[in-house]
Amino acid sequence: MELKTFKIDAYFIITHMKKSEPQLFITTNAHKEMDFLRKSFELEGVGFNDDKAKDMVKNYLINNVLGRGVFTNSQKLTFEPIGRRHLRCKYILTVSDSKLVAKGSFYPFHKAMNPKNKLSDSLRLFLVNYITEKRDIFDEEP
Repeated sequence: MELKTFKIDAYFIITHMKKSEPQLFITTNAHKEMDFLRKSFELEGVGFNDDKAKDMVKNYLINNVLGRGVFTNSQKLTFEPIGRRHLRCKYILTVSDSKLVAKGSFYPFHKAMNPKNKLSDSLRLFLVNYITEKRDIFDEEP
């Protein structure tokens, strides 16, 4: 059987609660825009192996992003196809401590949404969706 190569683009959406204010881990991408932490992976196999892909992404997170003694409070990992043998992985997690090994820092959501900041398209869309969902929570139904 022929081995196939699958490309995985992983987005790490890392949040942290400081007092009652949510904060988002933001790095700078190659275009000097504020962005999520990203990493591309390649997986070889006869078919796409979901468990093997999850292990690759989680191992990268543990070995290169999380510092010693940093625990996750909640996490969600999803894969969505965006092309033939090309997948997007969204790894959403909340960490217990704001000290990470990766380059970047935590920003409160309201500071990240400052119009003066140059945001990547994916980060901008995430922030708009986040605000929309929060606003929907407070809207009263007639």
